[in-house]
Amino acid sequence: MAMKNSELEMYQLKQFFIDVFYKEFFLIILLFFASISAGSYIIYVKTSINYKSSTILNLKSSFVGEKALFPWIKESSGFKPNYIKKKLRDSDILKDVMLETKTKISVGMILKKLKIKNYSDDSNERQRVLGTVDIGKSSSSNIFTLEFSLGGTLKNDLPLILKLLISKFVKNENDEIHLSLEKKLSIFAFQREEIRKKLSELILKKSSYQEKNNSLDIQAEMDSIILFINKNMGVLDRLDGETLVLSQRKIEVSKELKNRLKESIDLSLFDKSYGELRNQLLELEADKSVLEETYIKGHPKLRSIGSKIKVLRTRANELNDRFNNGSGRMSLDPVARSLNQEIRGLGFKVAALIQQRKSISEITKKEKKNYKSLNEAQSQILSLVNLEKDLRNEESDLTKLIEIGGLNSKTIFLDFEYVKEVSDAVKFNNQFRNFGPILVFILALISVALVLYTKYFFSGKFMRSSDVSRVLPQPVYGMITNSKILNGDEIVCIENKTPAAESFRKLRANLSFHFDDLKTITISSAERGDGKSFVAVNLAASMAMMGKKVLLIDGDVRLPRDHLMLGLENLLGFVDLMDDCSLDDVIQETKVNNLDFMSSGITSQNSADFLHSSRFGTIFTMLEERYDFILFDTPPVAYATDAFIYAKRTSVTLFVLSIDKTKVVNVEKYLSELENLGIDTMGLVINRVSEAELFGARSYKYYY
Repeated sequence: MAMKNSELEMYQLKQFFIDVFYKEFFLIILLFFASISAGSYIIYVKTSINYKSSTILNLKSSFVGEKALFPWIKESSGFKPNYIKKKLRDSDILKDVMLETKTKISVGMILKKLKIKNYSDDSNERQRVLGTVDIGKSSSSNIFTLEFSLGGTLKNDLPLILKLLISKFVKNENDEIHLSLEKKLSIFAFQREEIRKKLSELILKKSSYQEKNNSLDIQAEMDSIILFINKNMGVLDRLDGETLVLSQRKIEVSKELKNRLKESIDLSLFDKSYGELRNQLLELEADKSVLEETYIKGHPKLRSIGSKIKVLRTRANELNDRFNNGSGRMSLDPVARSLNQEIRGLGFKVAALIQQRKSISEITKKEKKNYKSLNEAQSQILSLVNLEKDLRNEESDLTKLIEIGGLNSKTIFLDFEYVKEVSDAVKFNNQFRNFGPILVFILALISVALVLYTKYFFSGKFMRSSDVSRVLPQPVYGMITNSKILNGDEIVCIENKTPAAESFRKLRANLSFHFDDLKTITISSAERGDGKSFVAVNLAASMAMMGKKVLLIDGDVRLPRDHLMLGLENLLGFVDLMDDCSLDDVIQETKVNNLDFMSSGITSQNSADFLHSSRFGTIFTMLEERYDFILFDTPPVAYATDAFIYAKRTSVTLFVLSIDKTKVVNVEKYLSELENLGIDTMGLVINRVSEAELFGARSYKYYY
């Protein structure tokens, strides 16, 4: 009996989740353990906070020698030692305590472990029980105390049980004033030891500091530092004045030296010129004396030499006059040297003054820092003295308040409202420890489900074949099963007993049923990776196995793939028909009977122009006459417009979609563009569909 539609839908849905589980196994495991870790951490933090309150209360109860004192309110009927025993038996207090503490106790157990007695009982008998409860009367007539000692394993359990028991008794509205006083006293008494400890530390700190730094010595040292600083400031001012005078003198001497060096250069030139003239003059006079001995006076040569001597003497006199009118001194070298030495001496003095000032400034800065530290120390001592005074006043007030309440220094009071808070915390922790792991496990499963739901149902992709029929109006002519070799180089339809081969036989039958004059088919997709080439090759092979003569043309000239699946080469192909190649040159035979193949050829930029040419129309007509079916494997419509041109010429256009790959928005966009071009013979082929959606509850292999 065939399955009902609802049962089939449930099975397909279950199979879909199984596929998702296998596909996202590692992600599911990661999310699950992450959720478990987060939940466990939250439980740990929450329970730690609540148990912290319980621990604080237990520590308070054992603050002084593992003893604790609780206030007790006297009722109008009078106080009796057996009052607790009577209350335990005549009320539901014990039952409430058991519920709140998750502890099984009875009146006999309480009386055995907490033996009630007066203060007058023998102390040796008190040691024979694990814990004792003693009832006594304070100095006030209306306030009684309940004291218990702890021992053995009861040290951690009895404080909480006792606090819960005692808190049940404090219900008398007439005793609210006394209870309020007890609460205040309990707060002060608990803080008393901390205050004393703090005060002792401050006093010790003050005394130790005063031993090292006496206040009188500090003041004297501060005064000496001020005198030293003032003295050094005067020295610094004097050094600054001397440095300024020396610097000005150095500038003046430098200017004078510069001028004199300039004059020295002029005089050196004069000495050189004057010396040369003098030598020439001496040579001419010597020549003249020699000529006078040889020639008669008035000889032309003698006259010439005499005129030269005269000229040289005139020039020498001019140079001498120029020097005498200018500087008046023959050589300035000694003056320049003395000025230079004076400048160097001034420089050394200025540098020494600057170094001295720097050292004095550092000492002054250090002393100022010491003065600041001493001032802070004096202020700290003063603050310690004031704090000590305030703490002593506070201690005095607390002592008076404790004496009024009739309490001693070993008494510690606790707030009863805090007991209720801790009992609630313990109750919550007990419940959380029981149900916490289950709750964390459930929350982890929910978090994993939410993540997967968000990933798959908001991804914008086709996740199931039913999504395609629900979104797109075009008919679905075939659904190809999710084979392991979808992206391989094999032809799956050659093997007859496989789900993939059966998928292509169904596709072939649907096309034959819907189209009587089916001759040419265009196969395209929205984007790469949808399985377009896989569908084209296997559909062509499936048609050829019917005994029909089939031609498969790889029109994807940009990224051809069909020749790889068929085991052929891509040397000459479709684009080579543009160069007047014949059909026989570009058509190849395949290993499948009746199936021929035309590869794309080498990539050409003018392939789109060739599709619009009259030559392509002629070739298209020739191919229709030669073959029963022609299949065009075109580029994805997202990358080229070739698919639109092929679709205008062919009988039907098949648009390949891929489950968990193709986006809905892209498919709707490109299908609407095809419809706008007037292409109405379109159909869909869904790739990578699970076997559960194709063959139902029983697998395909079960049939065979």
